[in-house]
Amino acid sequence: MKEAFKEVDKTLKESKIDARYRYFLIFSFSGSTCVAVLMIKNKAFIANIGDSRCILITNNTCKQLTIDHKPSVLEEKVRIIGCGGVVSQAVISNGKRFGPKRVWMRDRTGPGLAMSRSIGDTAAKRIGVISDPGNSI
Repeated sequence: MKEAFKEVDKTLKESKIDARYRYFLIFSFSGSTCVAVLMIKNKAFIANIGDSRCILITNNTCKQLTIDHKPSVLEEKVRIIGCGGVVSQAVISNGKRFGPKRVWMRDRTGPGLAMSRSIGDTAAKRIGVISDPGNSI
């Protein structure tokens, strides 16, 4: 499944899909989260990127089967900072911070991504956002 996610990310980057928003006409701010479930007989293999979740509902119970990839998670934050990114909340005009922790370039012009892994987001790839789903179940 890791190879499939990697291939989708590569294919998207090489495609002629126009993300419509370019940062200095070089990097795309467009991307996506993803959840994939592969069923083989009675066994499920699950992988995710970003904050899309796989939930199992049985009878009257719900169980989250994936873990969100958020920049506030220490391992994710360390990788992003190590790649030159910044992890911080958004700041409004009066200087007050709000919302979830986000991934930013050092100059804070973008992308303001509220997840630490995605498919696409070529600008964010330069600052530590990856398309690897990590350890899947």
